[in-house]
Amino acid sequence: MAPEQGDAEAQFAIGCIKLASGRDSPENYAEAAKCFSKAAEQGHAKAQNQLGYMYFVGQGVPKDYAKAVQWCRKSADQGSSMAQSQLGYMYANGLGLVRNDAEAVRWYRLAAEQGREASQYNLGVMYSAGRGVTQDYKEAVKWYRLAADQGYAGAQHSLALMYENGQGVAQDNSEAKNWYRKLAEQGDADAQAALKRLDVGLTGFFKRLAQYYAEFLSTDFKKQRLPRRRLENSDAKGRLVGIPLRKYAGFQQKLWEELAKPIGTGLSLTITRGSWRSALPKAIMEAIAAHID
Repeated sequence: MAPEQGDAEAQFAIGCIKLASGRDSPENYAEAAKCFSKAAEQGHAKAQNQLGYMYFVGQGVPKDYAKAVQWCRKSADQGSSMAQSQLGYMYANGLGLVRNDAEAVRWYRLAAEQGREASQYNLGVMYSAGRGVTQDYKEAVKWYRLAADQGYAGAQHSLALMYENGQGVAQDNSEAKNWYRKLAEQGDADAQAALKRLDVGLTGFFKRLAQYYAEFLSTDFKKQRLPRRRLENSDAKGRLVGIPLRKYAGFQQKLWEELAKPIGTGLSLTITRGSWRSALPKAIMEAIAAHID
């Protein structure tokens, strides 16, 4: 027997049954919406939230963000964390009402403090971006961590990034990898790529760079067939240009010595392969010293 009109709890229960069977029989979504509506009008908080969500996605009823806001607000005012989270999302994105980041933060916080992981994550996003609050990476990390500890994938990824970039926490690739690994184990392709990137790391780049220059310095240039230097005597507009000598201190000194000789004695300067070399930049030399065992 169908429940009486006044039995909100029974109406809600029937609505849940209809909703669960809606995938096999889509017409049941409309029946579920009717049941939720009857319960919602009697002040049933869960029914109000569910009806608001159905208007939000257009399930069993025409999509209507304004009605979604209406019913979610009624439920949120009764303390439903799901409705508070949904209302915060609508404020943050201007759906069914004027976008208001401060209101979004307020509703996200109410839901987050009840342990709603999606709201904890979204509150972290607001702090990270400085939306509706003063930008605060430490506070963002706090909320990301609470959601991440509950297994919320978005928060785990954001927390990994915070550790990788040193935002709100000390930079720590090891901790970043721990969070990326949790996602990678769930098949997250971005996390798997991030792990590979961190395995190579900046240190690995410098080590490869240093090894390259070490080999460059210690091998026969001709046998290695390294790219030849090109000396241009004119620029793109055809104007004559000279060769910068500052990089080749020994050659520059020799040239000035020749130019200082008395006029009439003749100028003779022989240039042979490998006679004049320039020093590597200080940063490269330090990288070699630091990263070659």
